[in-house]
Amino acid sequence: MIDIIKFFLILSVLLVFTIPSETAFSGSGYERGEEWSVQKQFLEPHSIVFDSNDNFYVSDSGGSTSNESIFKFSIDGKFSKSLIAEKPYAMTIDSSDNLYVVNLIDSEFVIDKMTLDGEILSRYDKSNVYTIDEETSLGIDSNNNLIIKSGSNLQKINPNGKSIGKWDLSDISGIEKVDSGNFAVDSEENMYFIGQGEDKITKIDSELNYLFEWTVNKPAGMIVASDGTLFVNYGAPGSSVALFSKQGELRGELGNFADVIFRDFVGIALDSNENIYVVDKENKTITKFPRSTAEINQNQENKEITSEEVTNSQIDPSSLELETGSSDESTKIPDWIRNTMQWYIDGSISEEEMISALQYLIKEEIIKLD
Repeated sequence: MIDIIKFFLILSVLLVFTIPSETAFSGSGYERGEEWSVQKQFLEPHSIVFDSNDNFYVSDSGGSTSNESIFKFSIDGKFSKSLIAEKPYAMTIDSSDNLYVVNLIDSEFVIDKMTLDGEILSRYDKSNVYTIDEETSLGIDSNNNLIIKSGSNLQKINPNGKSIGKWDLSDISGIEKVDSGNFAVDSEENMYFIGQGEDKITKIDSELNYLFEWTVNKPAGMIVASDGTLFVNYGAPGSSVALFSKQGELRGELGNFADVIFRDFVGIALDSNENIYVVDKENKTITKFPRSTAEINQNQENKEITSEEVTNSQIDPSSLELETGSSDESTKIPDWIRNTMQWYIDGSISEEEMISALQYLIKEEIIKLD
C-alpha cells in the first residue's frame, strides 16, 4: 500500500503545476461555471436557506445597529430586503416558507419562527426547548416538524408549536460524545450528525437506531439533496465541499481555485436545481457552484454509482497509467485526491479511505489498469 501512496505523491508533484485549479471538480458533477457574486457587505455571515421561489436568505451574526441581520436575495444574487434579527445564527425553512432562526436576544438564545417578511409567528426559548446556543442546529422533516439539535439533545416541534418529543442522544453508539454541531435529515427521516470536535459523520434512522459512521476531515455543515447525496462543507482553514452517497461513499470534492482560496465554510444550501451555495465566514462571501448539465441528465436517467471492494493485491503500481487527451481539460488527478493523500500521510484518514479514493480514480478511468 505504501508503494502505491508514494507513486501517487510523486505523480501529484509532477502534475501540480500543470493541472489548472478550475478542474478540481472532476467526478463531483459540479463545475465553476460563470462568475457569480452577491453585492452585499457582510459582517459575519453564518447560515443560508432557500425559499420555494429560489430566493435565498443569509443570516449575519456580526450584528448591526439597525438589527437588520437577515438578508434576502433573488436567485441571481441581487439584494432584495432585510429582516430584523438581533444576532441570528442557524436557520431553516419549511415547505410553507416559514423561516426558523436561532437568535441571540439580550444575552439569551431563542428560536424565532417568522414569515418571509420578518413577522414573528412564535418564539421558543429555554422554557420549552432544550438549551439553545450559537451551535444549535435546525432542520425540517417531511411533515414540516421543526427538529432542534442542541448538545446531545434532540427535540421535535410540530407546525402548531406543540412538542412531539425530546430525546437524549448521548447513549447512542457512534454519537455518545456528540456536543453541539450541525446535522441534516433526509427524505426517509434518517439523520446525520457532526459532533463538535469529531472528524466524523454519524447516521441514525428515524427511530434513533445507529446505522453507521465515517471519517470526514473537520466537517462543519451538511445538507441532503433529493437523491440522498450528502453535501458536507469542511476543513477550515482552506475549506472544501465533499459529496457523499447515502452510504457514505465519496463522490467528489469542490476545492480551491488559482484566484480564490476558501477560508471557513459555515453555511451550505441548495437551490431547486441543486446548485450549491456556501457561506465563507472569513472571506465574508457567498460562493455558487453550478451543477453541470451532464450530472443533471445522469440523475434523470436514474443511473446509480456503485462501488466494488479494492484490495492491495488488485493494484499493481507498475501498471498504472495516466490517461491523456487532446486538450488541457483531459483526464487529470484532481485536487481532492492530492488532499486525500496528504491526509493519509498525516494520519487524518484511514487506509480504507485512501483505498476508496484510489478506487474512485480507477472507476472513473482517470487511472487505467493494464
